Amino acid sequence: MSAHTPGPWHVGKRDQVSTTGYPVIPIYWTEGGVMAERGPCVLWATNPNVEANARLIAAAPDMLAALRAVRAYHNGGSPYSVDAIDAAIAKAEGK
Repeated sequence: MSAHTPGPWHVGKRDQVSTTGYPVIPIYWTEGGVMAERGPCVLWATNPNVEANARLIAAAPDMLAALRAVRAYHNGGSPYSVDAIDAAIAKAEGK
């Protein structure tokens, strides 16, 4: 399995513009509560699904953690929190 940036990830405002002048939605992660030095990733805002895609990308680490917890529970591990699953779903749906 390849590594990923663990997050937490956040979705920025749609009103930002790239250095080339195109509208973008930044997706960035924080380390210790501060935006990581590597800066944000961006999604071009010209795609009609860009906001939903950004939310899904930002929620991916939360969903992975929730799925790992469910797997651990079903394999006899410690009980999982349904709240973590609900929070991951809400983040992906922008709620």
